[in-house]
Amino acid sequence: MGPVSLQVRYRPMRIGWCVDGESLTDFELAVRFSHTCWGGRYNPIIPCANPEMASALISGFKVDALYDISKTETISDFIKQHSHIPWPDFRQELYKSHGDSSYASVLDVVHPVRHIHDDHVKDRETPTLPSHLYEWKESDPLHYVFLATLGAYPSKEAIGRDYADLFKRGLKPSIVPLSERDEVPRDVFRHLTPATLTSSELEEIELGISAWRAPGFYLGDASDFTDLVNYWNLRASNIDLFFYDRAHGERLDSLRSAYSELLQKRPTREPWPTYVKVWQKTRGGDAAPFQGELTLATMTPGLFNGLNLNPPSMGFARQSVLGTSSEHGEATSVTFQFPSKPFFVDDFRYHDQKVVVSVQASEVLESDSLFTPPFIPQLNEYYGRSAYFDYDKVRAEPNSLGIICSVTKEQLTLRALPFSEIISKTFNAFGIKATPSSAGLVGRRLIEQMGGLQGCRVFKIEGVRNLIREHSPTKAFDRSAAIRTIGKNDPVTGRPNFEDFKRLHIELRDHRDLKPEDALTYLLAKGVFQVGLTLKCSVCELDFWLGLDDVKSQVRCLYCGKEFNILMQLRDRAWAYRRSGLFGRDDHQKGGIPVALTLQQLETALHGSLKCFTTAMDLEPQGAAVPKCETDFVALITAGIRDDRPLQLLIGECKDRGGEITASDAANLKAVAEAFNKSPFSVYILFAKAGEFSTDEIDHCKSARTTIGTHVVNNVILLSQRELEPYFMYSQSEKLFDIQSSAVSLMDMALNTHNIFFEPRAKIVSESSSPKSE
Repeated sequence: MGPVSLQVRYRPMRIGWCVDGESLTDFELAVRFSHTCWGGRYNPIIPCANPEMASALISGFKVDALYDISKTETISDFIKQHSHIPWPDFRQELYKSHGDSSYASVLDVVHPVRHIHDDHVKDRETPTLPSHLYEWKESDPLHYVFLATLGAYPSKEAIGRDYADLFKRGLKPSIVPLSERDEVPRDVFRHLTPATLTSSELEEIELGISAWRAPGFYLGDASDFTDLVNYWNLRASNIDLFFYDRAHGERLDSLRSAYSELLQKRPTREPWPTYVKVWQKTRGGDAAPFQGELTLATMTPGLFNGLNLNPPSMGFARQSVLGTSSEHGEATSVTFQFPSKPFFVDDFRYHDQKVVVSVQASEVLESDSLFTPPFIPQLNEYYGRSAYFDYDKVRAEPNSLGIICSVTKEQLTLRALPFSEIISKTFNAFGIKATPSSAGLVGRRLIEQMGGLQGCRVFKIEGVRNLIREHSPTKAFDRSAAIRTIGKNDPVTGRPNFEDFKRLHIELRDHRDLKPEDALTYLLAKGVFQVGLTLKCSVCELDFWLGLDDVKSQVRCLYCGKEFNILMQLRDRAWAYRRSGLFGRDDHQKGGIPVALTLQQLETALHGSLKCFTTAMDLEPQGAAVPKCETDFVALITAGIRDDRPLQLLIGECKDRGGEITASDAANLKAVAEAFNKSPFSVYILFAKAGEFSTDEIDHCKSARTTIGTHVVNNVILLSQRELEPYFMYSQSEKLFDIQSSAVSLMDMALNTHNIFFEPRAKIVSESSSPKSE
């Protein structure tokens, strides 16, 4: 095997701090723990007493592991319900004892302190990067706000290590006391503090649409648990917010004014909106302390729907490496050396610290397996056992695979995962048993025989499909008849009707336009047809066909078994062709040709978003409310930026020209799609036909649209012969309908389906553009 190009990025583990009830003590402990972690500012606090919000936070923040702060049975049960993100060690320890001290089990702030000390403090009389360590009394009414905003560390007695002393010795900060009587300094947001230290050197990665990330203020009660947790989690989403409590306005007004002035001076271009966002716990609050252009927002579980607020993952700069691939049986693996590390490994106390190594490999779709499997967190254990052989150390990521490992690890080996296995596990995770059907095995082999999906372009030619369909495996035909069928020659003039396909690229050729004979030559090269002779036995006088490889002067009759000499028959014999191999089956390849054609068109239209696919699968319930049925193909697709989820599941039903989409077909696929309503991906249903849909078929397909509550989701796609045959899916349809001509996502295709088939929007041709009679 050859080298594999990989993109590797280190990132800190993202920990979800699980708290029970409304204990401010638990809130404080979670915040102090966070400030010892590199990347700790981005660790959410999970209020498990509110299950809906807790689940939304875990999903929205793409949490790597949960940590039990409250130590209650409720939290323990909650963590067990999220077994796909286990703590990556046998014991759940944040700090490990070593003699009289302890060390962190995850990347901690020792590393950025050392970096800043070496670059800005060491051998300097005054640090070139000033830092502040703010101190206040625990009796201060703003105590918890200061904790969340400015940062503070656990005591040495509590965890075995003095991080406050580390901050002082390493950064030489200014010690700034905060009095309960004085205003909060108006410049606190301009200095390096324990809170900002946790974000040092990190950058946003995997950021999708996030419409509500404007900086601003949180308006709430400085002693209210929910307000404080909301405030922390919004800042953990990398939103620059400051807390404002009206009851302490005299202390906070100076900071509010200074920060408001700063926000008003922002550039007006994207991504900086001109308004200031003010967050509250409930709707309808009074935002009187704030002036100017404001937008009010509240913290709800629906906020983390993938569009409104999409907390970015935070990590270090991405690096390129080359891996070496190898094959072991049917499995392919890649091994690579780690690139340079942004953290230290020269102290034994760091050796057990965990870091996430995010790996993205270059993929070849026709390889039928993936090094970077789809973002389905529910499959973390499967990914761990099959790709890395350590069940609790792997995390699915939107465009990569995260491996939790020691900071001292120097190389990694990953195994590619087969498409069919990934998709079967995906269905299993949501209560459906999925196994490749006999039709699926035939379809997969058909695509392999043609050299992959793009090798199936030749099936766009209707004459090719007709040639395969009209001749049984035992029926031979000559070359001229084959060329006439492929070219759809006019029966009167004899001229081919091949204009729509003359620019079709199926392989390199030395002339501009594709001809019917080129298509036939391609089919012969791919083993679709075999050349031979039709001979008549001189003994029993029955005709039979003999392949070219078996032709010799003396042949044995297939029927009577007698040998005879064929030389006298050659002078008036033309070569005869028959379907061969897989295409020699007398079952229309179990519908494999329209499936291959549909998948080829999807791969072309989606421009690399087709993550993996498998041909027909048998489905049966294993907890989900679905009937026992079959789907002709399943595909996993990387979603576009307009979609609220990073991944899409596409299930399809494909028919040849004479097939029919039945009401049962539509009802079955609708039930399957609705079984994934609570999955991390959007589900689409595709009906394809290498012909035209009847009115009844269109009605059946329309009824398959998923319903969530009373809402009907526009998630059904129809592709007829008109959409399957052109290189650009809608190049013919756009001449007839008012649609989006360039569809690059499933969402676009579903919208076009609505405007072509369900509620047709015929294109209006203006009078000036219509042809005039002479």
